[in-house]
Amino acid sequence: MQSDPNIYVHFDWLITILAYVDDLRLTGPVDMIERVIKALTLKLLIKATGSLDNEGDQVRFLGRTLTRRGDSIIFEMDKDYFNPIFEHYGLTKCREASTPGTSDLKRHENGDEPLDQSAHKMFRSVVGMLMWIAPLRVDCIFAIKELARSLHAPTICLLYTSDAADDSLRVDLGGRRI
Repeated sequence: MQSDPNIYVHFDWLITILAYVDDLRLTGPVDMIERVIKALTLKLLIKATGSLDNEGDQVRFLGRTLTRRGDSIIFEMDKDYFNPIFEHYGLTKCREASTPGTSDLKRHENGDEPLDQSAHKMFRSVVGMLMWIAPLRVDCIFAIKELARSLHAPTICLLYTSDAADDSLRVDLGGRRI
């Protein structure tokens, strides 16, 4: 299997480029970022969508909102990211729980009835959506891992979030710009 690299580093300029399909995120000194963008525009159609140079600046990248707070960047998911899942499973009026499960939680057993093809497809989609937010929601990682364990032949779908719209991940830049 061959794959393309998606992180590029220029150590002399202190520039890091994260490439995901047709989106780029450049991190480093502002003058070097401008230099890289100028060089890229000679070969590619580039549209700069924002910077995080000043306090409170926000940009969108890969479905996430990045906000500058001091020497940190706050990564947040869209407020309505989970709405399609909640609506599909009829969970729009559920109350929050302080824990994703209990010691008497039913576990997968070999005799359980597997999901039909349509439900299995939705289950895979939901687990994919949850895996996408896992880096930002470390409180959900165990529950997401448990769901992913039965991805090949799920028999039950348990869904847990704790007011996902209000949680975020803070990354300390140590004085670097992004």
